[in-house]
Amino acid sequence: MNKFAKEPPEGWTFYLDECLGGEKVAKVLIEAGLKIEMYFNHFQPGTPDVQWLPFVGQNGWVLLTQDKGIKKRKMEILALRESRVSAFVVAAKGLRGEEIGQLIVKSLPKIDRILRKNRPPIVATITRGSVVELQEGTPRNPARRRTGHNDSV
Repeated sequence: MNKFAKEPPEGWTFYLDECLGGEKVAKVLIEAGLKIEMYFNHFQPGTPDVQWLPFVGQNGWVLLTQDKGIKKRKMEILALRESRVSAFVVAAKGLRGEEIGQLIVKSLPKIDRILRKNRPPIVATITRGSVVELQEGTPRNPARRRTGHNDSV
């Protein structure tokens, strides 16, 4: 299939925002078998994040961005949470488009695991070493406390 991942995760569509929406990144992801949507196919350059985040959430797409501010600016955090967006922020600096795409592809097993184990909203960071760190997310099946008696309802 490709040299970065055994198989692409099934069922996810990845949305490349304006910060990450270059053709070189998209090309690597498409060659890896990912379904992607590009910011520029839906919005004009400079559209505020609070306007397009609900669109991403409504479609159930997974946001890929390099905009670290999206997890710091109050209005964007609120829009991300209210829209139930799963966001992965590429925090590696100084990488070219192809390298960013390769980093994302190499991180896919970890991204897929986080998406399967957590409910949106999700915020995670991807670092240069393909470390994917979950910063916000709610487990889909929280571990049940073992109390010695039947907790079922």
